[in-house]
Amino acid sequence: MNWKTPIVTGLMLFGGCRGATFGDLVYTVPPGWKAQTSGDSLTLVPQNLVSGETALITLSKGVAFDGNFSAEFERVTGHAAQGYVVVKRSEVQQSKDETGTPLLARATVLQNPAGQTLYLYYVAAHPPGRIELLIYSASSLEVFEKYQPGLTALSASVTFRPQGGAAGGQAQTPPSGQKSATQPPATQPPTKQPPTKQPPTKQPPTKQAVTAPPTPQITSRPLAVPRMGALVAAGLDPRKQPVPDEFRCYPELESASYQKPVFALQMLGKGQYRVGSETGTYTVKVDSSFNRVQFASGPLKGTDDSTIFWDRKYGQSIKLYRFPLKDDRTLNLLCYQRGAREALAQLEFRRKDPQPGTYACRSSDGKNTDKGALQILANRAYRYAGGGGNYRADILGDQSDDFSSVEFSGGPLEDMNVTYRENDLGERQFSIINRMKCTVVVKPTLPAQFGPDQAPAPPQGAGGLQGAYSKQQQQVMLGGGLEFVRYFYIFSKNGYVFTGDPDTSLADADCRRTFPNGLPVCEVYRLQGGRITIGTDKPVSFERRGTALVLDGDALGPVQPVGNLKLQGEYKSTSTFTAVGGTGGGIFLNFLRFGKDGRFTRESNGGISITTTTTGTSSGDVTGGVSSSSTRKNGGKYAFAGNTLTLSYDDGRVERLFAFLPQVGKDGKPDLKWLYLKGDDYFLQDPAKK
Repeated sequence: MNWKTPIVTGLMLFGGCRGATFGDLVYTVPPGWKAQTSGDSLTLVPQNLVSGETALITLSKGVAFDGNFSAEFERVTGHAAQGYVVVKRSEVQQSKDETGTPLLARATVLQNPAGQTLYLYYVAAHPPGRIELLIYSASSLEVFEKYQPGLTALSASVTFRPQGGAAGGQAQTPPSGQKSATQPPATQPPTKQPPTKQPPTKQPPTKQAVTAPPTPQITSRPLAVPRMGALVAAGLDPRKQPVPDEFRCYPELESASYQKPVFALQMLGKGQYRVGSETGTYTVKVDSSFNRVQFASGPLKGTDDSTIFWDRKYGQSIKLYRFPLKDDRTLNLLCYQRGAREALAQLEFRRKDPQPGTYACRSSDGKNTDKGALQILANRAYRYAGGGGNYRADILGDQSDDFSSVEFSGGPLEDMNVTYRENDLGERQFSIINRMKCTVVVKPTLPAQFGPDQAPAPPQGAGGLQGAYSKQQQQVMLGGGLEFVRYFYIFSKNGYVFTGDPDTSLADADCRRTFPNGLPVCEVYRLQGGRITIGTDKPVSFERRGTALVLDGDALGPVQPVGNLKLQGEYKSTSTFTAVGGTGGGIFLNFLRFGKDGRFTRESNGGISITTTTTGTSSGDVTGGVSSSSTRKNGGKYAFAGNTLTLSYDDGRVERLFAFLPQVGKDGKPDLKWLYLKGDDYFLQDPAKK
C-alpha cells in the first residue's frame, strides 16, 4: 500500500457490492452507497451525491507491519499531500476493541492555496502482524455530516478474519452491542461546529487545562553549551544522533501559551538523559528514513516513540510521541535544542500569534473588493463591521504549520474558518477562508542568519578555485511530469565552497561566517588527480572547460552579476502539480511586469481542478469534482544591483531576491529573456502571442 496520503484520498468512485470480503476484512456496504475494489483499495461513495459534493470512504487491503503503530499512524496522517496544507487536526485518539486490537483515530482539515477545504477522518487498526486503514473524506463540514451515517454503518459491519484466511471465509461477528475491530474509538468525526474546532471527544472536558507532563519544572542543574563544530569534527552526525545539549519541550495541544517550555530534556550523551532531577537511559535506532530515540528507563520510559529532526542552519529538535499524562491520556511534544533552534521556534510561535492593529480587508474572490477594516484589540478582542467579540488562536497545536487557526466568538466573524500568519516581509494577515484577507504591514522581525563565531580556516591542501557557478537539471515531480532544479557552487580560493541556493545575493556565501548553530556556512573542497571532493561526499571527476567547470560530467556555467539593469516587459513563472491518478491538478502563475521607469507590478494567479471518476484515473467516467482559483496583485519600485533584485512595494514591504541571467546569447551577452529569481525561472512573454 502507498502510505502517502493522496491529494483527495485517491478520488476514486466505484460500482456496488454487498456482504463481501476484501483482503482480511469482511464488510457490508451501507444502504445507499456503492463500492468497488481496485488493487489494494476498497472505495465506497454515496449514490445520492449532488453536484459539487465529494464524499468517499477508502479502506486499505492491509499490509504486514510489526513496527511502532503510533509512529506509523502519525507519519501517515501528519502531512498533507502536495498542493494542500493542514489547517487543523485533532490529537490522536487510542482505544482497543473487545479482542484487544489497538485502534487509532484522527480528524484533519486540509486547505489548498485557493482556499478549498477538505475534511478527513482516519481510523487505523493493528491486528497481529499488520495494519488496516480507513479514510473518510468530504468536501465540506456539511457534506461530512450528511454522509456520516454511512461511515458509522460501514465501520460497525467490518470485522477481521484470521490472517491468511481464505477469501470468502466466515466473518467473526462480534456480540451484539460490541464494536467491531474497525469501528471508530471514542473520538467521532466532526459534528456541527466551527471548522477550526477539534472534533468532539468523550474525554473529560479539562483538556485546555492540561498543558504540562508530570515533571514541568526546568532543571536547575546546568549543562555546558556544546560547540557544534567541534562535535561534528569529532564524528557526531546530528542527523542521526542526539546532540549532547538541553532541549526545551513544548506540547502539541490547542494553546496560545507558547512563551515558556513546560520542561527541559537534557541529553547527556553516552545513552544518558535527564528531566528535572530524574535520569534515565536511551538508545538510538534507525527505522526506515527516521532516526528514533528509544527511552529505556527513567521519566520518559512511557513515551511511545521519539524522532530526531535536524536543521543544518539552526540545530536539532526531538519529537516525543504520546507522552503519558497522569489521567491516562497522552501528549505529543516538540523539544527544541536551546539557543538558535529554540529562538527560531519562539519567533515562529510569535508570528502565529495575532497582534493588535488595524487590518485592511479585501475580498479573496479575485475582484479585490474593499471589505472594510478588522480591528484586533488587546485582551484577544476584535471589532469588525460594527460588531465585535473575542477570539482565540491555536499556536502550539501543529507546530509544523506557519499559520495558526483562529476562532472568533461573538460578532460578525463568529464560526468563520480563519487562519493567521506573519511572513518575512512583515505582512500580518488574517485569511477568512473563501471570503477575504485582512492585512497590515509592519517592520519585519527576521530570524538570525549567522552566528557570532568565525569559521575555522580550511585545512592545508584544500582550495584552488574562485567564483560562482551553477547548473540546471531535470527531475521527476511527485505526481508525474518534470521540473528543472538549479544548483549553485560558490568557490573560495582558500578551500571553502558554498553549495546552497542564495537568498538575496552572492554575499550569502560568506565562508568566514557560521550558521546560528555554530557550524560553518560553507564546506571544504579538495582537488586531487582530476577529481574533486566536497565535504563528506565521494570524490567525483573534475575538469576546466573554457569558462565552465565540469563536475562528474555536468557542466557548471559562471554566474555573472546582473548589474544596474532596467527591464521592459512581462516575465512569467509557472509551477504545477498533478493529482494522484491524473484526475486533475493545479497551476500557479507569477507575473512580474517591469518598466524602464523603475516601476513594477506583481500578480499571482492560482487555480486547482480535481475531477472524480469511476476508476480514480483519467480514463474513468467523470462523476463530479471541485475547482477554485485566486488572484493577488501589487506593485512598487524595483532596482537591480550586483546579483540582487530589490522590490520596494507601495504598501511598505521590501523584498530582496537573488537574481541572475542563466543564458548567454550568441553575441556573448546575457539573454534578457530568461531571469532567475531565488529559486524560480521567469521568462519574458511575447506580447504578440498573448
